[in-house]
Amino acid sequence: MRILKAGRWGAVAAGILSLLFAGVAFASQPVLNAYTIWSERYANEIFTAFTKDTGIKVNWMRFSSGELQARLEAEKANPQVDVVFGDLAEAFASGIPKGLFEPYRPAGSEAIPSRFKDPRGYWTGVALDPICFMFNSKFLKEHGLKPPASWQDLLDPAYRGKLQMADARTSGTAMYRILSLVQAMGENEAFAYQKKLNANVQIYTK
Repeated sequence: MRILKAGRWGAVAAGILSLLFAGVAFASQPVLNAYTIWSERYANEIFTAFTKDTGIKVNWMRFSSGELQARLEAEKANPQVDVVFGDLAEAFASGIPKGLFEPYRPAGSEAIPSRFKDPRGYWTGVALDPICFMFNSKFLKEHGLKPPASWQDLLDPAYRGKLQMADARTSGTAMYRILSLVQAMGENEAFAYQKKLNANVQIYTK
């Protein structure tokens, strides 16, 4: 599997829900309940390291960005987790007016540049993730295709029925893809491009 960077960077952030674990008195081993959009592989490594460093066990569940936002809104009156670790900065920004988060400034956050954190402390960036094209070298070779080098390359009829993309109705990454196109092309051109691209898409994953 090869990865080709395309588009702009998206800030992945951590936010604290209204039920803040730091204010809970623990009777036995402390437990932190978390939601994340990170893959199981990376989330497990991060939370395992956190438990090793702090002694705090982490119970966590993974969702797509859209599913996560819907769940947080549904649970607003009765929060089920203490922290959201990893989501687009825009997702946190949209949740602030809805009262989904409380300000929290983790130790060391003062070293993070201001553009990668909320000035009021509602979210703090933990990573920069690029929007990428991912392609299977073996698949391309078997079908006589060249790796895409630009967004325009993806419109080539040779790719018809051979592209897979995330569904913007449930995926924050897919939403970010569309926003990147709007920034690069302008709104009208970006949506015209998306309509053309749709002809080459085999499936939109959720």
